Amino acid sequence: MTSHCDVLIAGAGIIGCTTALALADHGLSVVCAGQDAVTPGVASGAAGAMLGVLGEVTAAEDGQLGEAELLLRHEAALAWPALAGRITDLSGQPVPIEHGTVIIAYLGSSTDLACMAAIRAAALRLGLPCEPVAPASVPYLSPAPVYQPAEALWLALLRWRSGHHG
Repeated sequence: MTSHCDVLIAGAGIIGCTTALALADHGLSVVCAGQDAVTPGVASGAAGAMLGVLGEVTAAEDGQLGEAELLLRHEAALAWPALAGRITDLSGQPVPIEHGTVIIAYLGSSTDLACMAAIRAAALRLGLPCEPVAPASVPYLSPAPVYQPAEALWLALLRWRSGHHG
């Protein structure tokens, strides 16, 4: 039996599947070979963090460049559900995506507190919900006494790729 493809992609996680979709959209026949996105240790675990629009915002953003990066992350996050749907439709493998996360600022860090203010401001500019929550209400948060949280924000629309199907 002889088979042919134009491109063989080593990696069947989210990055490999996305690359395969882009190449197939340009008329190439593509095969992805490798472990799926939920296998421990594959790159898709890290790729899932790329869905965070606000998690990388800092108080030290560089003016126009920082704003351009923020807008690019926001546009990418908006495009993600359609991309994940295409991958699921073509591969038969769901891309597990979760919603919502908490960001916590440490009481002893003026940098953390400044970043929280920058995150709130960025959320307001993008029209994304960003709600303060009591750190004591965050499940499983049990910091050492010297790392007490000052504040916490619930980012309901922040998406992340979970490491399991279901």
